[in-house]
Amino acid sequence: MIEWSKINSSEFEEIAYYYISSRYPDVNWVSTKKTRDGNKDGEEQYTAPLNSTIKYWYEAKYSKNASQSIPKSHLDSTLVSCSLDGKVVLIAFITNAYISDDYRRRADIFSKQRDNLKIIYINGVEIEDWLYENPDIELKYFYKNTAEQQNFKDYIINACVLQGYDLYGNNFSEKKCGMW
Repeated sequence: MIEWSKINSSEFEEIAYYYISSRYPDVNWVSTKKTRDGNKDGEEQYTAPLNSTIKYWYEAKYSKNASQSIPKSHLDSTLVSCSLDGKVVLIAFITNAYISDDYRRRADIFSKQRDNLKIIYINGVEIEDWLYENPDIELKYFYKNTAEQQNFKDYIINACVLQGYDLYGNNFSEKKCGMW
């Protein structure tokens, strides 16, 4: 098990960069400066057809207490900045702790109000699993290999396959629900 207290937020931002770069290798991620970063820790920007700019962002959130969820106040500023920018189509929130289901619902409602905003949530268990697969990076930051491979089935609580929904995502009717 990773001892997150062995690193600081700046080191976690570096780990987040390595993670996002390895998981999305086709994106040329660039880390932002440490302060006044526009509420993002890295981005990719390119010009799409018809001279329109498209941006991908990631935001790393480190917590000394990895068993508590990241407060919404620590994530909302990124959503506001993304909205004000107007060109962001993807945000990846990366944390060593976790982002609550309540916040995910809230942020997903926000993203539905935008035409094409996708939000990805990457929690500490996923980072630990990735560190297990990348022992050289774990060794660089934690000076020993203690990451454990994660069994993600343990994190699935309840899931539903849905029969149908309307144009606005309302009136879902359950087809099959249960533990998976």
